[in-house]
Amino acid sequence: MLNESAARHYFGDRDPVNQSAILMGKPALVVGVAGDSKYRSAREAMPQIIYVTFDQDSNTVGLERTIYVRTSGDPLRVRAALESVVHDLDRGLPVNDVRTLVQQHQRSMVSDRVVALLSAVAGVIALLLAAVGLYGLIAFDTQQRTREIGVRISLGASQARIMTLVARGAIGLLIGGTIGGLALSRAFSKLVASQLYGVSDSDVAVAAAACVALSAATFLAASVPAWRASRLNPVEALRCE
Repeated sequence: MLNESAARHYFGDRDPVNQSAILMGKPALVVGVAGDSKYRSAREAMPQIIYVTFDQDSNTVGLERTIYVRTSGDPLRVRAALESVVHDLDRGLPVNDVRTLVQQHQRSMVSDRVVALLSAVAGVIALLLAAVGLYGLIAFDTQQRTREIGVRISLGASQARIMTLVARGAIGLLIGGTIGGLALSRAFSKLVASQLYGVSDSDVAVAAAACVALSAATFLAASVPAWRASRLNPVEALRCE
């Protein structure tokens, strides 16, 4: 039996069933076509697979074998029945590492999940550091403009106007950081996509979510300095050196 990829490779658009071919260096008759499935990793390219019986492949002699069984109920409940059937054939045959297909899939994705978790943790730490850095820059800039803000308040500027004034500086930092971050993410996107399953190198949703998170962090970082600036005493502000 061939999987669909192997059937296309050897026979093109022709029906391979009941066709003769030289497979693995030996003449063979194709008796069926199975659906494509990945063998070693979910991230590998779809392989071309040829299925043969045990007595057709001498390379399997003495090796452990994996048997897949389809069930209609809980797969783990049939373990005892499977062991009984195997031991009826040969009491010396061990049955171990019985697991469901879902568990097998989860095992194959362990490394991808670890990389994804570490990437998420690194992203959260980077966002927190960015928020702290933005807060420091905005607070310092606001402090340097204390006299200016005092003059504006003395001339009748409202609290909303002062907060907007501080927020403009934060927006400038946000735009610059977003442009730089998108440029860097584009440069490293292929590397990330190669390490994480199901992640493309041009994922618009992920980029949009990152921009939203950075925007929220920026406005949170700017909110405290803006709130303080809007409540300055203009007399004390004008005396500030």
